[in-house]
Amino acid sequence: MTSGAPVAGVEALWLACQGSVYGLVPNGDELQGHPQPQVSDVVSLAADGKGALWIVNGSGGVWSRSKDGAWRPHDFATGVLRVAAAQQAEEVWFETMDGLWVYDQAEFRPVLGVSGALLAALDPGGP
Repeated sequence: MTSGAPVAGVEALWLACQGSVYGLVPNGDELQGHPQPQVSDVVSLAADGKGALWIVNGSGGVWSRSKDGAWRPHDFATGVLRVAAAQQAEEVWFETMDGLWVYDQAEFRPVLGVSGALLAALDPGGP
């Protein structure tokens, strides 16, 4: 579960449930679910500081959803296991089978010198 990326201009709470993704937005006293049929078999999701939603599916594929709702696939040479991001940060971090990668300023880069690292969480406050 993560929050931030908007649905129809309203900040949403994002939920991955049984492999599907839903954007939850307020509707009176309730939350209204907006299924996202473009992606399935979701195993990890995160929202970044630019209002984008990032997901990883069970086959290691990566997709992003921009603030305007457009979905876009991203190619990695190896399968991705997890994604982490925070609303207060513009970087998006990926744990792959070959190590860590970071997406920053519209570029994917490997993180060197951290082989075998596991991506557990992102602290946007920094050290």
